Amino acid sequence: MIDLILENKTGFETILPFEIYDITGNLFYSSDFSDHIRNGEKLKFNLPAGSYKYNGSFIKLSAPVEHKKIILPKRERLLKGSKKEYKVIYGKNPNKCTIYYKAGLIIFDESFRSVPLYIKYAIYYHEIGHHFYKTESKADLYATKKMLDLGFNPTQIGLAGLLSLSNSSYDRQEKMINRLIKK
Repeated sequence: MIDLILENKTGFETILPFEIYDITGNLFYSSDFSDHIRNGEKLKFNLPAGSYKYNGSFIKLSAPVEHKKIILPKRERLLKGSKKEYKVIYGKNPNKCTIYYKAGLIIFDESFRSVPLYIKYAIYYHEIGHHFYKTESKADLYATKKMLDLGFNPTQIGLAGLLSLSNSSYDRQEKMINRLIKK
């Protein structure tokens, strides 16, 4: 595997299969996340700043890949401490993830300790979205925008929703996917 260290959101392209792993060894992004390579098409993608290891071949672009712009609705509220950094810990949590605003703490359920980084980011930014929005759907939209801005790809964001939300949250999953694919 080859080391890849990025200081900024960076764009890439390829026509060849590849796999990229995060620093914990979890699959972070892969040519299998879309059908482009299987269909003989060029795949353009971004990676957020960070350290990775990869197999395969891709070319660095001169600029990040542009994705659909997400426009956030007017804030429904502004909780104090909205700019603070939260400490993330893992423990038993029947809600999967809970944010404690005053304590500056986010508790992920233990089951999320080993999930891919893009899923953790989606959940983290969803919880941060509740600083500004009361509804789950708008917190999801906030997380989607933050992740695109950082350099995550629409397929990662869609997968995060599909893999982290329960089947009873089908409407939320569908909204997340539609926001990413519809013009």
